[in-house]
Amino acid sequence: MDVLAIYACFLLAVTTVGSIVLFRFRRSLLSYLLVAAAYSLAFIWVAFQLGRDIFDSLSMTCIGLFAGGSYFLIFSAMIAWNRFRKLAVFFLGLAIMLDAVALDAFVIEPRSFDVTEYHVGTDKLEKPLKFVVLADIQTDDVGPFEKSVLTRAMQEKPDAIFLVGDYIHAFPADRAEQIERLRKLMKEAGLRAPLGVYATRGDSEDDAWTAIFKDLPVKVFPRSGTVANDVFTVTGLTLGDSFKLNYRPPRVDGLHIMIGHRPDFALSHPDCDLMIAGHTHGGQVQIPFFGPVLTFSLVPRQWAAGGLIHVTGEHGQEAGERLIISRGIGMERGYAPRLRFLCRPELVVITMEPE
Repeated sequence: MDVLAIYACFLLAVTTVGSIVLFRFRRSLLSYLLVAAAYSLAFIWVAFQLGRDIFDSLSMTCIGLFAGGSYFLIFSAMIAWNRFRKLAVFFLGLAIMLDAVALDAFVIEPRSFDVTEYHVGTDKLEKPLKFVVLADIQTDDVGPFEKSVLTRAMQEKPDAIFLVGDYIHAFPADRAEQIERLRKLMKEAGLRAPLGVYATRGDSEDDAWTAIFKDLPVKVFPRSGTVANDVFTVTGLTLGDSFKLNYRPPRVDGLHIMIGHRPDFALSHPDCDLMIAGHTHGGQVQIPFFGPVLTFSLVPRQWAAGGLIHVTGEHGQEAGERLIISRGIGMERGYAPRLRFLCRPELVVITMEPE
């Protein structure tokens, strides 16, 4: 039996038993607290026992929280209504809040995106340049959402486009089809730019990842390297070099942009004018006054949330480098919960301007 089916059976059993206990002892305030505590411990513990990986465990935890939790809150409100009216209203309020969070996290935010604009000054340009960053498209079902993002990206008429990894995150049986669908979308959108389109590898790609861009005008970096045009130089990193702290790009004259999937390379203070990365998804879930819950990166939590970062040195002094981390377009796939909360997908538009 599938682990999700086993978990669903467990939730059905525990909610049934919990409902019977609550109804039997509904006149005791303590019973509501004890059942809530027991259910919370049970659904989390079992999720992490059954999960095939951490993301699978988190998916089951979400089911236990939003489905089972909402049920218990509503049931508790119903049986407490006559004897504990204020407590019942509190339970209903929590249930509404929980359902609102679920609606936003699973339905609204993943299906919409922001266009985030950054303006970066430099003394190495005579006229402004516009760049578009497409990070972490990371889908297992290429369709209208990805099409809308690519269409919006090309409407910006960028001078250059940077793609920083994690394009398709599908199970092996579906991967080839999804790659072909994404390639078709990129062709239909007219993915090109006067000063080039540059792509690096992400965590979800295999060694044959460059085939994603077959017959497309995209400069790929199967190995870390540096290329130049008449206006700027680009250093593209392999996945491995993007999370190492020892890669040193060549010193170049003029504007130098460094791109990699993971942002960890920024901690080594490479000699460049602008660094661009993805990977963190902004955490996908952000908590007010705390930030991303998970980042899977060495960079500070506030960096991983996404944005334009003025990199600081070991002692807090500004080091001069600037780093842009995108929250990305897609989400973690596989067994992961398909959600974003207070962390909408984003298309990043960078305008570099003469100082």
